[in-house]
Amino acid sequence: MADEAVMKDRLEEPINFTVNQANSLEKGAVLKMTDNRVAIINSGMNDIIAGINGREKLAGDTRTSTPVFRRGVFAMVCSGSVTTGDAVAVAAQVNQIHTAQATVKSGSIIGIALMDGADDEVIHIDVHVGSGGNQVS
Repeated sequence: MADEAVMKDRLEEPINFTVNQANSLEKGAVLKMTDNRVAIINSGMNDIIAGINGREKLAGDTRTSTPVFRRGVFAMVCSGSVTTGDAVAVAAQVNQIHTAQATVKSGSIIGIALMDGADDEVIHIDVHVGSGGNQVS
Protein backbone atom coordinates (compact mmCIF):
# COMPACT_ATOMS: atom_id res chain seq x y z
CA MET A 1 0.00 0.00 0.00
CA ALA A 2 0.95 3.65 -0.01
CA ASP A 3 0.17 6.94 1.70
CA GLU A 4 -0.11 5.51 5.21
CA ALA A 5 -0.62 8.05 8.00
CA VAL A 6 2.40 8.80 10.20
CA MET A 7 1.85 9.62 13.87
CA LYS A 8 3.26 12.98 14.99
CA ASP A 9 1.59 13.36 18.42
CA ARG A 10 -0.03 10.56 20.41
CA LEU A 11 -3.01 11.91 22.33
CA GLU A 12 -4.79 8.71 23.41
CA GLU A 13 -4.23 5.00 23.69
CA PRO A 14 -5.50 2.93 20.76
CA ILE A 15 -8.50 0.65 21.08
CA ASN A 16 -8.69 -2.87 19.66
CA PHE A 17 -10.80 -3.72 16.64
CA THR A 18 -11.40 -7.19 15.24
CA VAL A 19 -9.72 -7.91 11.89
CA ASN A 20 -9.71 -10.88 9.53
CA GLN A 21 -6.61 -12.95 10.26
CA ALA A 22 -6.23 -13.68 6.52
CA ASN A 23 -5.86 -9.97 5.69
CA SER A 24 -2.73 -7.86 5.69
CA LEU A 25 -2.83 -4.28 7.08
CA GLU A 26 0.00 -1.75 7.04
CA LYS A 27 0.79 0.34 10.11
CA GLY A 28 -0.78 3.76 9.47
CA ALA A 29 -3.51 2.45 7.16
CA VAL A 30 -6.86 4.21 7.47
CA LEU A 31 -9.45 1.62 8.49
CA LYS A 32 -13.21 1.72 8.06
CA MET A 33 -15.65 0.21 10.52
CA THR A 34 -18.10 -2.56 9.72
CA ASP A 35 -20.51 -4.47 11.95
CA ASN A 36 -19.53 -5.59 15.44
CA ARG A 37 -16.39 -3.44 15.80
CA VAL A 38 -14.66 -5.03 12.82
CA ALA A 39 -12.11 -2.91 10.92
CA ILE A 40 -11.04 -3.28 7.29
CA ILE A 41 -9.04 -1.10 4.89
CA ASN A 42 -11.01 1.95 3.71
CA SER A 43 -12.30 1.53 0.19
CA GLY A 44 -14.26 4.61 -0.74
CA MET A 45 -15.07 8.23 -0.16
CA ASN A 46 -16.71 9.02 3.18
CA ASP A 47 -16.44 5.52 4.67
CA ILE A 48 -17.43 5.28 8.35
CA ILE A 49 -14.00 5.43 9.99
CA ALA A 50 -12.62 3.07 12.65
CA GLY A 51 -9.31 4.99 12.85
CA ILE A 52 -5.66 4.52 11.97
CA ASN A 53 -4.01 1.13 12.29
CA GLY A 54 -1.38 1.11 15.02
CA ARG A 55 0.54 -2.05 14.08
CA GLU A 56 1.50 -3.91 10.92
CA LYS A 57 -0.58 -7.03 10.49
CA LEU A 58 0.58 -9.76 8.11
CA ALA A 59 -1.83 -12.05 6.28
CA GLY A 60 -2.12 -15.39 8.02
CA ASP A 61 -0.28 -14.29 11.19
CA THR A 62 -3.18 -15.60 13.35
CA ARG A 63 -3.93 -12.17 14.85
CA THR A 64 -7.61 -11.33 14.94
CA SER A 65 -7.34 -7.86 16.48
CA THR A 66 -5.32 -4.72 15.88
CA PRO A 67 -4.83 -1.49 17.86
CA VAL A 68 -6.59 1.44 16.19
CA PHE A 69 -5.91 5.10 16.97
CA ARG A 70 -8.99 7.33 17.00
CA ARG A 71 -7.21 10.41 18.39
CA GLY A 72 -3.81 12.01 17.67
CA VAL A 73 -1.96 14.22 15.21
CA PHE A 74 -1.02 12.40 12.01
CA ALA A 75 0.71 13.38 8.77
CA MET A 76 -1.66 12.43 5.93
CA VAL A 77 -1.81 12.85 2.15
CA CYS A 78 -4.35 15.23 0.58
CA SER A 79 -6.62 14.33 -2.29
CA GLY A 80 -7.36 17.78 -3.67
CA SER A 81 -6.98 21.06 -1.84
CA VAL A 82 -7.53 21.26 1.94
CA THR A 83 -7.63 24.44 4.04
CA THR A 84 -6.57 24.85 7.68
CA GLY A 85 -9.57 24.22 9.92
CA ASP A 86 -11.47 22.10 7.39
CA ALA A 87 -13.19 18.98 8.63
CA VAL A 88 -11.65 16.15 6.62
CA ALA A 89 -12.90 12.72 5.58
CA VAL A 90 -11.29 9.84 3.70
CA ALA A 91 -11.08 10.28 -0.05
CA ALA A 92 -11.75 7.74 -2.79
CA GLN A 93 -7.99 7.01 -2.85
CA VAL A 94 -6.97 4.63 -0.06
CA ASN A 95 -5.33 6.41 2.93
CA GLN A 96 -5.87 9.94 1.52
CA ILE A 97 -8.08 12.69 2.93
CA HIS A 98 -10.19 15.48 1.42
CA THR A 99 -12.32 18.35 2.69
CA ALA A 100 -15.55 16.82 3.99
CA GLN A 101 -18.79 17.57 2.20
CA ALA A 102 -21.33 19.66 4.10
CA THR A 103 -23.75 16.74 4.47
CA VAL A 104 -21.29 13.98 5.42
CA LYS A 105 -22.16 11.73 8.39
CA SER A 106 -20.21 12.49 11.57
CA GLY A 107 -18.71 8.97 11.54
CA SER A 108 -16.99 9.79 8.24
CA ILE A 109 -15.06 12.75 9.67
CA ILE A 110 -11.52 11.67 10.52
CA GLY A 111 -10.43 15.03 11.93
CA ILE A 112 -9.50 18.68 11.33
CA ALA A 113 -6.76 20.02 9.04
CA LEU A 114 -3.99 21.81 10.97
CA MET A 115 -2.48 23.30 7.80
CA ASP A 116 -3.28 24.03 4.17
CA GLY A 117 -2.47 21.42 1.56
CA ALA A 118 -2.70 20.78 -2.17
CA ASP A 119 -3.31 17.54 -4.06
CA ASP A 120 -0.78 14.82 -3.04
CA GLU A 121 0.74 17.07 -0.35
CA VAL A 122 1.34 15.75 3.18
CA ILE A 123 -0.26 17.83 5.94
CA HIS A 124 -0.95 17.37 9.66
CA ILE A 125 -4.44 16.35 10.72
CA ASP A 126 -5.84 16.50 14.25
CA VAL A 127 -7.40 13.05 14.06
CA HIS A 128 -10.52 12.81 16.18
CA VAL A 129 -12.75 10.23 14.56
CA GLY A 130 -16.40 11.29 14.43
CA SER A 131 -15.60 14.86 15.49
CA GLY A 132 -17.95 16.57 13.07
CA GLY A 133 -20.50 16.14 10.39
CA ASN A 134 -23.32 18.13 8.86
CA GLN A 135 -21.01 21.11 8.45
CA VAL A 136 -23.81 23.32 7.09
CA SER A 137 -23.54 26.69 8.83
